[in-house]
Amino acid sequence: MSARRLSRSEIERLLPHRGAALFLLSAEIDGGRAVGEARWSREHPHIAGHFPGLPVVPGIFLIEAVAQLAGVAIAAGRPSANAEVGVLAAVRRCLLHRPTRPETTVRLEIALHAPFGGLARASGFAFDEHGLKAATVDLAISSIDPARLGGAGA
Repeated sequence: MSARRLSRSEIERLLPHRGAALFLLSAEIDGGRAVGEARWSREHPHIAGHFPGLPVVPGIFLIEAVAQLAGVAIAAGRPSANAEVGVLAAVRRCLLHRPTRPETTVRLEIALHAPFGGLARASGFAFDEHGLKAATVDLAISSIDPARLGGAGA
């Protein structure tokens, strides 16, 4: 299988995230491996207060960016008729190696592992603009029908 590059608009067709909640800028899927990029602006609503005068991207944003990349990789491998979405089910392990500053393009690299108990497992890394490891993550992703997410009409 050859690598498949996805633009932001293609990512939006595979994920339900929008606006400031969509962290991925791009993705490249190659079988069970995926590489992507994420970046957060100083103006992001959560960064202004984290921390005033010393802005740091919240660690959970790195975890969520990896989960979004996993969701894209899972959805890209499905038949288009399958409308399920990937939802972060568990953070099995996470190490934050160094702070990530806003305006930094973070490179994400993940591997998808064989599903277990209805969950997909994604593990990988986030790297800063200098190629230094910012995070190590191991996540579980659950595929669910969007109607199960609740909200209006649910």
